[in-house]
Amino acid sequence: MTLETQPTHDREIAALGPWFHNLHLPDGRRTAPEHPLGDFPAFKWRQLEQALPRDLHGWTALDVGCNAGFYSFELARRGAKVLGVDADERYLRQARWARAQLGLDDRVELRRMQVYDLLSLRERFDLVLFLGVLYHLRYPLLALDAVARRARRLVAVQTLTTPDSSPVDPPTDLSLDERERLRDAGWPALAFVERSLAGDPTNWWVPNEACAEAMLRSAGLQIVARPGHELWVCRPEVARADPEDYVAVWSAVSGVRRRPATADELLERARRQLRRLTPAAALAAQRQGALLVDLRAGDERARDGVVPGSVHIPRTVLEWRFDPTSPSRDPRVCDRERLVVLLCAHGYSSSLAAASLQELGYTRATDVDGGFEAWRAAGLPVLETPGPDEPEERCL
Repeated sequence: MTLETQPTHDREIAALGPWFHNLHLPDGRRTAPEHPLGDFPAFKWRQLEQALPRDLHGWTALDVGCNAGFYSFELARRGAKVLGVDADERYLRQARWARAQLGLDDRVELRRMQVYDLLSLRERFDLVLFLGVLYHLRYPLLALDAVARRARRLVAVQTLTTPDSSPVDPPTDLSLDERERLRDAGWPALAFVERSLAGDPTNWWVPNEACAEAMLRSAGLQIVARPGHELWVCRPEVARADPEDYVAVWSAVSGVRRRPATADELLERARRQLRRLTPAAALAAQRQGALLVDLRAGDERARDGVVPGSVHIPRTVLEWRFDPTSPSRDPRVCDRERLVVLLCAHGYSSSLAAASLQELGYTRATDVDGGFEAWRAAGLPVLETPGPDEPEERCL
């Protein structure tokens, strides 16, 4: 990058240079005090931070193209558990060093990954940052699809754009005879850089503003804020079907890179997405309005008892009951904004079920650690005589 700077004011910092991020360290040192853009990316963060929750405790975050880690560290300071990924080992060396200087080793994980590796990543994150990366990619829409599918709540995107007129609203369809309109000012357009831009051969594509927003929408992202120039904050659409070509690419990549998972690995992946609750925390959540769903079979409930106020939905029909588009939906539970806490016998199948509900758009779904056995062992309320049960096979 031509915007990188090689510091000369500090031998330790210079040994890790050149730097693109000007990090402010606890001892007063800065990594790129003479950055050509000024205090970068702090001034960009001041724009973005207004559109993000101030308290990110309990959130997980993914910083794609984390560079030296500026944004990862800011999210960690707000309480998030962050995974920063970058393809360049030099940037990751800088980030690891800065992470230690800032005392954030327990809040920020760093991995060397290409953005396309997200195709085979199973983890999902409450917040995904995709800042300053899109225009460096040969396959930008594929990358944007992959980014969108890793997000549960919010996605922040920043990209270089071409100067252009205000975006036009394209028609639903355009006839071949009208294709000259594709050249209208403000029409979504993506400029291809065959050789180099600003001395950087990795600048491949530069969209105009209309194209950037159209790409976000086509990847299933709803724009909810424009906190700054060339900066968008989006919310992923719920339960959106993947495009066929994306599925084909994902299948090819995952087929090459992944062996069949074990049951324990499936459970581990599911639990990475969850903020699991102890029985006591689950009871407190229920008293504050959370929906507690008992997945156990009817004979287990009759033998062992039930949790007062819980809703019984057998595991065999769970997804159909929670899918608002299903003819077999249960109106009592179809509220994607509500905290849903699942309970099984021992806390295993409930974790897998909670991950499945998150795929259906219930981003707050979780389960009880230890299940009903842990609930009863903790001395929490149990009714010995359950009410009428729903037949497990009815509804499909």
